[in-house]
Parts: sequence; C-alpha cells; structure tokens
Amino acid sequence: MNKPKYYIIINTSDIDTVDFSEISTKPSGLRKNKSGTKCLLSYRGRRPGFLKKYKEYTHSEILKKINSNSIFNKW
Repeated sequence: MNKPKYYIIINTSDIDTVDFSEISTKPSGLRKNKSGTKCLLSYRGRRPGFLKKYKEYTHSEILKKINSNSIFNKW
C-alpha cells in the first residue's frame, strides 16, 4: 500500500535547509513559481523534521492553492 503524498511550499531562500534524501522531490526536479521565490516539495508518509514549520497540503489542497493564489498560479 502506498503512503499518501504530501506537499510543502517553501521560500527558495530556505532550500539549503532541505535534506533531499528524506523527500520525494529531487534537486534537479524542483518546481519553482515564475518569480523564483517559492518552490514545491513533496514527500510520502511521515513529515521530515526539517519541514515541521511549514504548512502541509494534500494533493487536492495544493492544486487549489497553486491555481487560486496569484503568487503560485504561474509555475
């Protein structure tokens, strides 16, 4: 059984705090907003400790967030 996938939006200035070995997103696959100020990370199962301070989104929630917020609508 697959663990659920979750999403986090972080500032690109915080990318140096990311331990890519603990998440699904790879450095070469980072999705950034058009202005380059935010990026999207994903992981499965338990949230890694370094992401505890960020809001967690389900797949449907992140789609709504990206599509409804002018900061995120141009990924």
